[in-house]
Amino acid sequence: MELLSRSALSRNPANFWTRSEPIFREMSTAQPNPCHYALARLEEKGLIRGIVTQNIDSLHQLAGSKSVLEVHGHLRSAHCPGCGAHTDMRPLLDQVAKGDSPPRCSCGGVFRPDVVLFEDPLPDAFHVAWQWA
Repeated sequence: MELLSRSALSRNPANFWTRSEPIFREMSTAQPNPCHYALARLEEKGLIRGIVTQNIDSLHQLAGSKSVLEVHGHLRSAHCPGCGAHTDMRPLLDQVAKGDSPPRCSCGGVFRPDVVLFEDPLPDAFHVAWQWA
């Protein structure tokens, strides 16, 4: 998945965002299935500590889970590596869909989705998941 790599974003941010936008938008419209709801009920009853997921779609939270370790991040937001600003992902996707790519921060930096891209190191959530096991 060269497209979803750190080097692809760095090398050609406009192409990264233009090609990723349909994928990210489709993921953001997904809905939880019965398994997501069942896991949320198990957590609510105290039968499980929480959820560890590699998925970036936030479906566990939509189903009601409160304690979710997202070891590959999520598509709810993006950040500017330059100044650290955070923003909601949906307006960025809308901006890219209108042909304004890559989405830029007010400091001039290119926003980056809050997901683990190929070539990224594993986030702290991954190490917390090991402790939960």
